[in-house]
Parts: sequence; structure tokens; C-alpha cells
Amino acid sequence: MKEALLCMYLFIVCAPVRAQDAADDRELKAHLINLVNIKTAQPEGNETEAARYIYRVLSREHIDWAMYRAADNRANLVAVLKGSGKEKPLLLLSHLDTVGADPQEWSVPPFRATEKDGYIYGRGASDCKSLAAIDLAVLVRLKRLGVKLRRDVIMLASADEESGGAKGLRWMLDNHWKDIDSGFAINEGGGMLLDADGRPRVVFVDAAAKMYMDIKITAKGAAGHSALAPADNAIYRLGGALHKIKNYRTAARITPLTRKFFEGIYPFQDTDAKTTIDMLFSSTETVRLQAAAAVALDPFFNSQIRDTVVATVLSAGSENNVVPGRASAILNCRLLPDSDPDRFVEDIKKAIADDKVEVSVIERPELPFPKPMEMNDELYSSIVRASSAALSSAALVGGVVSPSNDSEHLRRKGVTTYGFCGPATYGKASGVHGADERISEKELYQQFKLVYSVVADFAAER
Repeated sequence: MKEALLCMYLFIVCAPVRAQDAADDRELKAHLINLVNIKTAQPEGNETEAARYIYRVLSREHIDWAMYRAADNRANLVAVLKGSGKEKPLLLLSHLDTVGADPQEWSVPPFRATEKDGYIYGRGASDCKSLAAIDLAVLVRLKRLGVKLRRDVIMLASADEESGGAKGLRWMLDNHWKDIDSGFAINEGGGMLLDADGRPRVVFVDAAAKMYMDIKITAKGAAGHSALAPADNAIYRLGGALHKIKNYRTAARITPLTRKFFEGIYPFQDTDAKTTIDMLFSSTETVRLQAAAAVALDPFFNSQIRDTVVATVLSAGSENNVVPGRASAILNCRLLPDSDPDRFVEDIKKAIADDKVEVSVIERPELPFPKPMEMNDELYSSIVRASSAALSSAALVGGVVSPSNDSEHLRRKGVTTYGFCGPATYGKASGVHGADERISEKELYQQFKLVYSVVADFAAER
């Protein structure tokens, strides 16, 4: 399945929608470089400095802006281009904070932009300062061209997305909703399915996100001196539990959105892949299981049909000569939008099957969880038109994204929200949340052209 299905790259590669001169490209690139050079890593954030850079650009262009601080160094920047008010506003959402970075794991300094081989390296280059730079450039171009708008276009460069948005979007929704009140939004997410020759065949749109949940498992054992080690070792018991989790596979399920996704990519598959998808939709359970096992070979396709669980943090002991009485691990879980979190926890307990391993939930999804976008609205139509103009041979397909983002909070508020551009990838190709995060200059310019085309189609006077 991994070789037969189209390879998944979560990045946008699109032909230019309109000509853009070299000066505009240099300006966009400068915005990204300047933002990357401002360290905004969690947990400190320091988004205020990045927001100041953005508002200096906005001020030069005479674009209205306001800064909202949940704390001294945790700023959210809002800018508005006013329209006629005929239709509900469009929100362009990005976030200024990043995850941390260990310089020893990078080939370049993580908090200083480095240009190399046509790429811009640096923490945030893909997640999500490229989108912040793009949104800024979109507002500037609309203003410079004097585009008449039938709806307000609002830019929000938020804080704290990487830690859940308590000082960012969620804080803005609770305290300043009237200043970002919108009916539609474009956020990070989405991507492109390429064929074996690297040609774009499917534009992937984030129409739903998985539920985020963290589970802590704690193994109990006998504490003691390492020279006279007790037989009941908590670390070994934890290792046994983690081995069971490693081999545990959740049941495959085809949700309505998952079915639409596989139906959408079906025409671009080879014979073997089409057969696998046909088997995935079979009414016979054994046939579905065979197909699901093949799909599981590709992490992205597997994420469309399953809840996932993976160990991310280990904790045990503090002294080299002491056997600890407890050892714990964090299991990060991503559940399909219609999953039952309580049932999932019970299944984890059954998989571990050890009464000396305690299972507790440390972050639970808020229910009811937002339903997937129906993809029959005005904004989706604009995305279809812009993508079709840029990529006439590619189809537009919605699906579920595993990485959590702020779209969940907007959807809870009733805002029609799609993930369409950035981060460039969630895998090794761009180093998102890993070492050597980067984005190609070509991709940056192409993403901008596509986002601008969607915004112009959706917001400009007809």
C-alpha cells in the first residue's frame, strides 16, 4: 500500500496564479527570515517581539492593527482590512510561537534563519512563521492593489498554539471575540498528494482534526538499593507495558469523511491501490482487515482510519544507586473525531493487562468534539476554484489531520474553518517539531500565491 498509493507530502506545490515580481518575493522572504530570527520557543514564547515586527510592517502600509497581551511577553496581533460588510468576515490565522530546539541536533543554528540550497532553515520556518509571513503579505498586497472587499479580512497571529492556546486563540475567544468575530477562517494544515513522478494529483484540505488526549501510565514496584535490587522493578514493568502498547493496534474504522477522502484519491491510484481501497470498503470483515493492514504501512493513510497512541515521555528515578518504586510514561493519543475517549482508555487498560500499572488521563478531549466541515460552503468553493486554476489536473479532497491546531477552537465557535497551507510537512522532509526545520523558497512563494488567490476569490467584490 505504501508504494502503491500516492506518496503523502504535507506541503503545497502549486503553479503561480498570477505574476509576482522579484521584489515581492524578496519582501515575503525577508518577513519569514526576520520572524525566524526572533526566538519565540515555548515555554517562554516571547511572541510580543514577533508581533512588534509585524505591526511595524502594517504601520508602514497604513493597515489597522491592535495587540492583545495575555501576559507581558505573550502577545496576539490582530490586523483588519475593512470591507463593505456585505458578508461575514474571513479570518487568516497563524501562530507565532514554536516548539523548542536542541542546537546539538541541528546542522544550523535553530533560532537564526539560514539560507542553504534554496531552503530557509530555522525553528518556525514551516510551523508556523511561514504562514504568518504569508498572511502578512496577503494583507499588504490587498492594500497596495486597492482591492475592494465585500467582507472584512482579519489577520490573527496568535500566541501559545503549541501549548494549547490558553494565552493565544482560546484567550482571544474568551476575552476579545468581538475583535476577531468571523464566519470563516483559513488556518495551517492541508497539503498535497503527489504521484510517483512528483506531480500534484490531490490537494489535501484539513476538514477535521483528531481529538488530542494524553494518558499517563505508572508502573509500581519495590524501591531499594541498587546493590541489592528487588525483583519487582518498576522500570522493567513499565517496559513490559510499553512493549504491549507498541504492538497494540486500534481497530480500523471508516468514517464518512474518511470514505470521502479515499473516494477522492481513488481515480489517481494504480490497479493495486484501487483494489486495496475497494477491499477497505468491503462488507466482509476479513477483507476490510486485510486492506487496513496494508493501509497501516503508511503513517498518514493509517491516521485516516485509526485512533493512534505513542509513548513520548519517560520518567523514572533520580539517583544512580537507587531502584525507584515508580516509573511512568506519557502516551500521546490522537482519536478520530467520533471516537469515545472513555472507551479508548478502557481498551488501553485491557491491552496493558497489569494491575500494577496505573492508567490515568492527564488531558482529555472536550466533548462534544467539533464535527468535520461539510465542504459545501462558500469558502470551500473558493478553495476549489483557486486550486483548479493553479492545478487543473489535481482534485481537491478533504480529510482528517492528526496534528492538533487552533482550528478546533474556531470550529467550536461555529466558524467554518479549513486548514489549507502550512506547515509545509509534518514529517522529516521539513523537520517540523524536529531537527533542521525548513521550507523551500519556491514553496513559500507558491503557497503565498495560492492563499492570495483564495482570499481574493472569497473576499473581493465580485
